[in-house]
Amino acid sequence: MNKIATLLLIVLIGFGCSDQRSKEGDQFFNSQQYQEAIDAYNDYLEARPNDLAIIYKRGRAYEELGNDKSALQDYNFMISKDAENVDAHLSLGGYFYRIDDFESALFHYEIAMDKDQSNAIGYLQKGKTNQKLGNLKEALSDYNAAISINESTSEFYIARGSLRLVMRQKSLACNDFKIAQSLGSKEAVDIIKDYCR
Repeated sequence: MNKIATLLLIVLIGFGCSDQRSKEGDQFFNSQQYQEAIDAYNDYLEARPNDLAIIYKRGRAYEELGNDKSALQDYNFMISKDAENVDAHLSLGGYFYRIDDFESALFHYEIAMDKDQSNAIGYLQKGKTNQKLGNLKEALSDYNAAISINESTSEFYIARGSLRLVMRQKSLACNDFKIAQSLGSKEAVDIIKDYCR
């Protein structure tokens, strides 16, 4: 076997092994073994350091371990390579929401939703952020968008119903809670008892 063929074989074996480590990382992540997932993703990234999908997965694993600093490094790296990366912006929005920096959260959610208008969860999170900022009409619009994308998620109706209570639209709120209940939400049952008599 000549030198070029040998080198090509080594490269192919290396990529095959790294692909396997990526799959192992996913398995570890799914079984909540986050440090093992990070180790597997790191092995994979040695061969493919710019694979944004794996960097995102590693960031999520860091986040699950409470290592926000490393997660933020991954998300910011993703944005440095792809300024409109939806996953990175949604994750950064979630981080800023958790630390009560709602302006920064909204900034990232808006970028994500401008890029991916079919993401119902993104609209839900953007709506919650707008609600925290007192942008009630915008929040209602976001919740409506989430529901129009996916009518079968009770959480969307709970969020919109809660906003409608704040907006003093009790009848509409209770209707949302009843829809959520019909979709199997146990939370809605308790809310109806408290607010919809």
